[in-house]
Amino acid sequence: MSRYTIVKPVKLDAKDRKIITALNENARLNLSKLKINLSNDAIKYRIDRLIKRGVISQFTPRINVRRFGYVRFHLFFLLEESRKAEQENLIEYLKAHPNIRSVIQYSAGWDLEIVIVATTVKEFDDILRDISGKFSQLILDKNELVIVKNYSSAHLPYEFYKHEPTPRLILPEDEEKFVKLDKTDLNVLSELTDNARLSTYKIADKVRVSKDTVRARMKAMEKNGAITSYTTIFNLAALGYSWYTCLLSIKTMDSVQESRFMAYVNAQPYIIRAVKVFGSWDLLLYIAAPTPKAFHQTMSELKQQFSTTITRYEALIVYKEHIYNPLPSALLNP
Repeated sequence: MSRYTIVKPVKLDAKDRKIITALNENARLNLSKLKINLSNDAIKYRIDRLIKRGVISQFTPRINVRRFGYVRFHLFFLLEESRKAEQENLIEYLKAHPNIRSVIQYSAGWDLEIVIVATTVKEFDDILRDISGKFSQLILDKNELVIVKNYSSAHLPYEFYKHEPTPRLILPEDEEKFVKLDKTDLNVLSELTDNARLSTYKIADKVRVSKDTVRARMKAMEKNGAITSYTTIFNLAALGYSWYTCLLSIKTMDSVQESRFMAYVNAQPYIIRAVKVFGSWDLLLYIAAPTPKAFHQTMSELKQQFSTTITRYEALIVYKEHIYNPLPSALLNP
């Protein structure tokens, strides 16, 4: 699945938007509980139409990889422009890699951003060394960041909710508790990742256990935090947004400033994700804006609000996300 592939924006009416926001908050929502003046069949027709038109990419659980003992690393590559065939080979290699969660291609600056899950820094270094060795003639430069803390995370910008109640905030991940899942848990989780709207009956049939077992395993994974919610992956371009990634350096940030920053980014209409990182940059922002002006205003206001904190930033324009995998296969082979 992918969260960004350049397409012509799809025209949506108020009912489409209501369906989208509801499925973003809970992909497993019973259609009869949607507060919309349509029959279940009519709602299902609209959902299928949104899928066919490329607005909806997938229904999936939000999976906290920290519960599995994994850390997320962000790796930026600058590539040799003349080696187009090798670039395509690299992207295909990354898409098939068991530890890769996302591969994003940019229009300028850094060429690729790769999100890697690994249990230790050594495992990440081994993965990086393997990629660098296979594509040594292609990779000109690299930058490595490790996620320290989540400030906000959403699949839709809050601006999309302008005609709906403000959605709940996604709180930072609790990184203290680890869980051990058995084969049945992982099989259920895998089916949910393929389609989070599958009924417990259909999942039971695929996994070959009882419906009650599926329901119990899902509740257990929700309780222990392996699954934080059920959401929907949208193609932001189909919704009329461009995706920008911003790398920021800061002087220092005490606990008061950090709390203020967290509250600020959670209230912004176009910032869909903000994380604290360790490396040559300190903060990483993902912004979905409908126009260059909206992006400029977002960054201008951010710099103004934190003028004594932010020292520099680099903005990247997303061309395409080649893959977004909430459940990299490495997690299925503990």
